[in-house]
Amino acid sequence: MELTIRARDQEGNPLHGLEISLLPVDADRILDSLEAVAPVPRPRFPELESEMANYRRRERPQFAEQDRAWRATRDSLAALSDSLRRMNRAAPAYREAYARLRALYSRLNRLTAERDRAIQAAIGDDRELARRAARAADSLRRWERIAFADYPEVLTAAVLASGREPRQVATDSSGEARVAVEPGRWWLYARLADPENPFQEFYWSVTVNTNRWVPSVAVLNYQNAQRRWRH
Repeated sequence: MELTIRARDQEGNPLHGLEISLLPVDADRILDSLEAVAPVPRPRFPELESEMANYRRRERPQFAEQDRAWRATRDSLAALSDSLRRMNRAAPAYREAYARLRALYSRLNRLTAERDRAIQAAIGDDRELARRAARAADSLRRWERIAFADYPEVLTAAVLASGREPRQVATDSSGEARVAVEPGRWWLYARLADPENPFQEFYWSVTVNTNRWVPSVAVLNYQNAQRRWRH
């Protein structure tokens, strides 16, 4: 039986090169069961995770507004400079235009300084957030090494008990992948870094039922993905 997988972004564009694992068992459920019996609770970072999730939305509007003002002033200054070069310097209009040029030049200098400060502040905030995220990720990975130590063994046993072999595929340039699978329930897993937020990723855990008679199609898109901390 052939299974077709279609991967799309939020605008419907194909996601090509997306690596997808097909398992005959629910891997997330296995991880949840191991977490439930872990010797210590999972470390939690709710405030940090919220800050990382809102990273893009919080910082972009302020800088975008400053950047638009800087670009508009720069373009106006360039246009006025071109106009002045074609004017008669003895004409009264030239003196008026030159006064506007000096005012625009002063405004551009001020906006440039403000824009540079905003860039430096953003870089500083990014680095500080990245440092805190890295420390938290190290802590979480240390916990995972202990809590999920038996995961490979438990997963292998569950796959063997299912009687079906896992599959690994990647989408082509059209955002599609086709793979032959045995009838039954399959869990599709995939991860994709958020192109607009370095701290986040899209994570898919999608189930599909296949049979011997009807071709099956599974869709992976941003709507059925979980957006989570990329650690």
